[in-house]
Amino acid sequence: MPVHGEYRHLLQHARLAESVGIPADRIFLVEDGLGLEVTRSGARVLGRYPAGRVLVDGKGVGDIGAVVLRDRQLLGEAGMLVVALTIDRVTGAIVAGPEIASRGFVYMKEADDLMSEVKSAVREALAARDETDVIDKELIGSTVRSTVRRFINQRFQRKPVVLPVVLEI
Repeated sequence: MPVHGEYRHLLQHARLAESVGIPADRIFLVEDGLGLEVTRSGARVLGRYPAGRVLVDGKGVGDIGAVVLRDRQLLGEAGMLVVALTIDRVTGAIVAGPEIASRGFVYMKEADDLMSEVKSAVREALAARDETDVIDKELIGSTVRSTVRRFINQRFQRKPVVLPVVLEI
């Protein structure tokens, strides 16, 4: 019974066994989820059993949810940008920043011009807000996120995770 590799490997192992003289009726090609009953008089393939992948993450086994896996895949494919800025609690004006950190998107030392353009786009988007809007960290964060994602998507056709960090003073 071949037990190692993908199905194509199992098939090659079975053919190898047959080529060295093992009778075909004594070679069992069993996929994940199929049972094999072995007795003194022979063996037979049983029906299906519930089987699936078990994901191991550090010390945890099977405790990683689909949402976490999707987030990790997204981070791995598109990268992440963190945009940090400090605003005045009363006026909503930018006091410091925006500062940008990138992981898995672009190498920061080679992307100074790009990051300057992103910073300008964020400043312009925040300056274009209606002055009657309530000064709200969440709303400003949402504006920053959508502005950066739109800018990056137009330029690179990529959608990195954008994490705005808005501090108030």
